[in-house]
Amino acid sequence: MKNIVFLTRLSMQNAGNEALSSELLNLFESQEGVTVRAFDRYPQYFFKYELKNIIGGDEKDLINKFDKICNSLLNKFSDTNFSLLKPENIVSLNTKGKELTGNLRKLKQKIAIRKRLAKVGLLGKNDVNTVVNTILKSDQLIWNPAGEIHPTGSVDEVLRILILIRIAQLSGKKTYIINHSLELFDDSLTVILGYIYRNCNRILVRDHVSVIETGKIGVDKSDVFEVPDAVFLTVNQNDVQIEKTKGICLAINGLEAIHASESQWDDFFSRLKKFNKPICFLSNAMNHDMKFAMKYSQKFDIEVIDYQPSYKVIQDFYKDFDVLISSRLHSAILALAESVPVVSIEPSVFKLTSIFDQINYPIKTVNLNDNAWVEKTIENVGLSLNNKDIFIQVPENLKNIKDKVINGYKDMFNN
Repeated sequence: MKNIVFLTRLSMQNAGNEALSSELLNLFESQEGVTVRAFDRYPQYFFKYELKNIIGGDEKDLINKFDKICNSLLNKFSDTNFSLLKPENIVSLNTKGKELTGNLRKLKQKIAIRKRLAKVGLLGKNDVNTVVNTILKSDQLIWNPAGEIHPTGSVDEVLRILILIRIAQLSGKKTYIINHSLELFDDSLTVILGYIYRNCNRILVRDHVSVIETGKIGVDKSDVFEVPDAVFLTVNQNDVQIEKTKGICLAINGLEAIHASESQWDDFFSRLKKFNKPICFLSNAMNHDMKFAMKYSQKFDIEVIDYQPSYKVIQDFYKDFDVLISSRLHSAILALAESVPVVSIEPSVFKLTSIFDQINYPIKTVNLNDNAWVEKTIENVGLSLNNKDIFIQVPENLKNIKDKVINGYKDMFNN
């Protein structure tokens, strides 16, 4: 029996992350002789660890300080009599899809009683015992970053997860990092990240750009494998074609829409209306995208789904649309999985471009930083609506991608 600890998002507001965790858990648990114990992020006790407290000195000094933290946790919380995490892997999605904003959010952050208690070591010790000893009694630890370590994220969030991975490595466990697009944005964190990655047994990144990035932090290329995004596991293997009747759907990343001006978005929606089709907005991350969607909903008569459906509901919703216009990677994949044409817009980095290149998609991704993005996107919408023949090969390509994902993970288990 192989015991696996799976570090992934189990509770979230993003249906893309829900799809990742659910599909990966199903795949892992389907492997013969495998028991999976999953947990979400890190124990609250880890709030006391912040990157600013260990930086200073050279790279060697930084790594030594990091390892000192990990070794101290191992020495303090190794207790073979402590209970293990139960293998009850339930993925839950907050379907309200809303976060506290404005003064309410600031007040919550200011109070942060549990975080304050954790920082002085008064909260979460039992959780650390459970997690550390589950790792000690496992064979492998697998971390799903749920996409990328994004520049808008907290370096401390990443640091605390890397502590868990290093504890596994120091305990002689095999460690794997999967389904990752690697973006490097903080020098000190990159030092620790490189250290962890070089000591992993295998890294599964989801695009060729990330393969290059792992080389920059010194990871041996023989330990890095390009395996497409795990949401491709949702691809419908049936060849049944559904008549598309609902019009145009949008899944725009509201946080990154600022890469284009308001006048450009006005121009975009004005041109989109000229197709004389109903327009709807639904993404896999409505909590982040709602504000943007509502801004244009009344002005351009756009229906907005004002809650967060699960990924399976999203797929079922998309399948009747003529086309999805998306700057959300997982929304795009969920639509493709149901044979819906997708016009992709790259908001800032390389994710969508790389993924659509993988499936040899007939319509190229347009970047929001391109001054002509409106004209190019509208042209691509026209192609999607009027030239269906260009998508003939796409279903077969998607099946091949799904097989590549499955085989990539099976190979990992056999490693």
